[in-house]
Amino acid sequence: MSLLTESQLRFELKSTDLDAMKEFWVENGTVVTPAARDFLREHRIALRYGEVPAYKTEHSSISRQDFFCNVDHREEKDAGADLQMSVPAQREKAIAEINGEPEQENKTLSMLRLHSKLESLEARILEVQLIFQKRGMHQAVEQLGSTLEYTREIVRCLVQSKELEEPAILGMSSEEISQRSQNPQQYYGIPHFSVRLEHGEGVILLNTLRAQARETALDAYKIFQDDCGAAQQEDILRGLNRLASFFYVMMFQMLTRKDLE
Repeated sequence: MSLLTESQLRFELKSTDLDAMKEFWVENGTVVTPAARDFLREHRIALRYGEVPAYKTEHSSISRQDFFCNVDHREEKDAGADLQMSVPAQREKAIAEINGEPEQENKTLSMLRLHSKLESLEARILEVQLIFQKRGMHQAVEQLGSTLEYTREIVRCLVQSKELEEPAILGMSSEEISQRSQNPQQYYGIPHFSVRLEHGEGVILLNTLRAQARETALDAYKIFQDDCGAAQQEDILRGLNRLASFFYVMMFQMLTRKDLE
């Protein structure tokens, strides 16, 4: 996975006429930080994903390898000191020196951690799905398959800076997921509960997924809140919260044996 920060953009485009530039291409899978997207929007430059067309200029795209090679050796007088550092340490030092904004670097690292947590959530869903498949719980396997696809959609929208559509997991709308998770007594005949050992393996596994999704949502909120504490990227935050709520709904379904046979 590649990462594009505002400092990388500024370094690559420092000799470019930004007023004449119409679009900027990055490889598929590149994580573009919010600050980098804002920089492009401020200069009315469209962000494009995919293979760079042959007719584009050399500044129409950015290569992570080229960037770091240029940065690591930009000053010969530092070469001796840099040789004492590992390559990752050299790169981190170079970005910090160019950027001069520790807060932005923290956000960049937070974006990487968020992406990593989403990948971990995908992996855990697959593990639980496999366990349920072995137990013959076909409906639960199908529902987890739907949550897996939705998690991957969150990652895709996050990476490609696209808006995430309203959750619709197996036909259950965002509003319905919210209502069922908030009013279990009405829908399942039992109140909210704390998970205990006697609830069984299935409920415990689903609770693990719920907790992991909720933790990921909180990390996302820390990244996407503005200086006043208001949330940005509400589509991503809403999607992660609904995902956690859906796992909670599945726990009630399993306890009451509704919709999971």
